[in-house]
Amino acid sequence: MKKKGSLYYLHPRHICSEIEGYGYEYSVGKALRNYGIYLGCGALAGCAFRLQPVYIIIMLLLGIVFVPGMVLSTYRNKSNQSKFWDAVSYMDQILTVFRDKKRYQPSLAEIKSSFAESPMYACLDRAEKHMLTSTSADAQQEAYQMIETDYGCLRMKNIHRYMANVQTLGGDVTDAIKILQDDLRNWELRQQEAQMQRVSARNVVYGILGGCVFLELVILWAFYFYGMDLMHEPLVQICGVIEWVASLLLVRATDRKASVDWMDRKNTLSDEKILANYEQVVHFDKKKEMATSLRWAVIPAVFLIISIARHASVAIIVIMAALTVFVLFSWKVGYLLSYQDTVKEMRRAFPTWILDVALRMQTDSVQVALYGSYETAPTVLKPELDLFYEDLKEHPESIDPYLNFLKNFPIRGVDSFMRKIYSVYAGTSAQEQTAIMDLVQRNNYLMDEAEKAKNAEALRPLDEMGYRVMGVIGVKMMVEMVVMFMQMVDKITNF
Repeated sequence: MKKKGSLYYLHPRHICSEIEGYGYEYSVGKALRNYGIYLGCGALAGCAFRLQPVYIIIMLLLGIVFVPGMVLSTYRNKSNQSKFWDAVSYMDQILTVFRDKKRYQPSLAEIKSSFAESPMYACLDRAEKHMLTSTSADAQQEAYQMIETDYGCLRMKNIHRYMANVQTLGGDVTDAIKILQDDLRNWELRQQEAQMQRVSARNVVYGILGGCVFLELVILWAFYFYGMDLMHEPLVQICGVIEWVASLLLVRATDRKASVDWMDRKNTLSDEKILANYEQVVHFDKKKEMATSLRWAVIPAVFLIISIARHASVAIIVIMAALTVFVLFSWKVGYLLSYQDTVKEMRRAFPTWILDVALRMQTDSVQVALYGSYETAPTVLKPELDLFYEDLKEHPESIDPYLNFLKNFPIRGVDSFMRKIYSVYAGTSAQEQTAIMDLVQRNNYLMDEAEKAKNAEALRPLDEMGYRVMGVIGVKMMVEMVVMFMQMVDKITNF
């Protein structure tokens, strides 16, 4: 489906239709009122900076394009938060009821009424009716997918997969339900913390923007009262229009970055890029890459020698020397970047995989659980799992395959976790279920660290927005200072 642009949503009816899709009422009157508020604030800002009418009109016309996007972003964030709480409530309730009933459809029927006032009710009702009326052998799996399409996240998929396994294989669910509910509570707290951090970072950016604009305004009016009318200069007027549009762009970008992607649908790297980084790290040929970099470094080195021979400027010689060094060591830079990205992805992925294995161990043997986890394993772990499975087939009773897993990457806790899994397999653990629960409890700490690191990384672009705001205002103030010096020189000349 083709993505609709900002101009499309300028029409009040179009934006109303989009917001109603988020589950909120938004009338044409509200849309027109928001446009009126924007035009009024824009006109006041233009008057405060003493912009000429033609520049105020240009400023308002250029900026109004961003108004629908900012309104949509506000309602989209509200919708995402509402979905988050509905999803958390659904997962918690379905696990609680499933502990007793051990069947998904009766469990869903029991909790469905608690969502009567929520948009999620229609989704759950549709899924239940599909299970009751469909003749498909995969009706329950299809019902899961219906819910996951609108509310799905990694935790929900794990829960649905576990319930499907229990209905097929049976077994005690008490410990597994506890594992899933503990993970759900920890995830809920992390998501709330992440949202609070992003809102705080967003408010800091807005504060910086407001403070910088106010400071600029005070300085301009101070010069005006001292007889230097910088605001009337055409160059300053044009920069004022650019500053207004750039500020709106930054506000919209900040608002978008402040929303938490709790559904885990965004990934910083594609699966193809993740695998390409892994392959570069594992199959890295140091001698070959060094030779390639050396050959390419000959080109800037020749220009460097020519620059020195012709007594070129120091700046050119320094640039050519830096370029030669960079190309000479580019093999190392590329490897280090791929290695860092791979390790970062593995540190995020390993706790997720361990949790999946622990859940499967509730109903399957250790090796069946390990093999069964491949399909849902994070992409970055699959090549290492392939090696692990091959080693396991050759030495099924040995601990070596377990200790060799991820041994070439500095992932904290891997050795300890794999030893624990092997002890359960070998029957050397005194109490198997206690060992699994201990495994999960320790894994929760790794999961917490991995997701906190992910949230901290997501905060970085928001922190950068503050510097961008200061950059935009700073450039305009530099232009104003240049104009001020020009006026001072003109007055001195004509004195």
